[in-house]
Amino acid sequence: MTATTRDTFSLHPGGMTFGANITLDQVLEVERLPRALGRAIEHWLPPVQFSSTTVGKSLESDAPAQFWEWQAVLAAHDIGIYVSTQTSPDPLWINADMYWRDSRFSECQIEAIFIPDLAENQALAAAVEGSPPQRIAAIFLSVNTENTVDVAYGVMTTSDLHLEEIDLRALVGHPLDEQGRFALAVPDADLIHQVLADCQVALLQN
Repeated sequence: MTATTRDTFSLHPGGMTFGANITLDQVLEVERLPRALGRAIEHWLPPVQFSSTTVGKSLESDAPAQFWEWQAVLAAHDIGIYVSTQTSPDPLWINADMYWRDSRFSECQIEAIFIPDLAENQALAAAVEGSPPQRIAAIFLSVNTENTVDVAYGVMTTSDLHLEEIDLRALVGHPLDEQGRFALAVPDADLIHQVLADCQVALLQN
């Protein structure tokens, strides 16, 4: 990474890197951007703000409500975040979970983010309850050649709007059908079932 990282955008095999100064309208122009991320921006933010809001600003821990779904979907997708810290002479990559759940990184300056591509056997989706959001759930999953879930990771906002991991271990090894989804006994299951149904639709459309 160079001193101009904050102002650059690049595509790589397997994903894309956005500097912190890249605006959200530039993000939305990328065809490879996972659909759930584009929807999370367009759902809450007026189009007039796309060109005046940067990636770095949208990821701040005290960002306003219109960015909470965007942050939750990024966390579920386990993006990489390139940050400058006061304790390290050089910026370092951390994953999204560390950035939003570890207070040591909450005041770091974001230099760039790396968003992985979605493969045909992967899905990313979110659901929101309330406006402004009261609950948000976002889930990433992948299925194998037998159409059973082999990876499932999700996050949900807590009552104080922090992100907590959803326990989706019961899904692994089972088909992503209605019976499999509703066998998942977790808090806020109604919202999570909605996200899983959207994941199933996304996989069928791939």
